Amino acid sequence: MEHDYVGFYAKEIGDRERLRYPPFCRLVNIVLRTTKEAAVHQAAEDLAKRLEKLEAGVDLLGPAPAPHNRLRNQFRYQILIKGTDETLRPCLNFLRTYKPAKAFMSVDVDPAHIL
Repeated sequence: MEHDYVGFYAKEIGDRERLRYPPFCRLVNIVLRTTKEAAVHQAAEDLAKRLEKLEAGVDLLGPAPAPHNRLRNQFRYQILIKGTDETLRPCLNFLRTYKPAKAFMSVDVDPAHIL
């Protein structure tokens, strides 16, 4: 609002470091979708439980309905994972082979947006 780029950056970068957001961590956005809301909710819950069991030292945010939770007649849930290259490795290895029941899954590492 005041066109104070330097001041804005100084505040924003401090907040990002304190809350562990990029560039101080990496993000992985997982979106599950299907035409049945109950099925996608269950698939997201199951995936979150499996990721928690990995005990990889990451922060799991969700599962929760995606910001645009219904798109093209499909219900969408998302899980956001925050971590470092090292802590994300077990999660990404698991996600490479995981096939959710009754839902389609997409994985976006370092997403440009999470909508």
